[in-house]
Amino acid sequence: MASVTIYCVQPYWTDGRKLAHGSLRQFKRRSDAIRAGETAARRNAGAIVYVVEGDPEFESWSRPRLLAAHGQVPEVAF
Repeated sequence: MASVTIYCVQPYWTDGRKLAHGSLRQFKRRSDAIRAGETAARRNAGAIVYVVEGDPEFESWSRPRLLAAHGQVPEVAF
């Protein structure tokens, strides 16, 4: 199988003291992920948008690359 690119949005919410992550969403297009990240940040404490590339058949993935961070998010270290 050929290499694929997946754009991911990870929202974060707060329980009053610390951040917790919500449900991860995946997109095929960068623009859709960026828009979803902005929306998620308005509805939650914050959100990050990142991209991974790889071959799902062999479960071989690149290191994630951060594209955007909105609102309150933890320090990101991929």
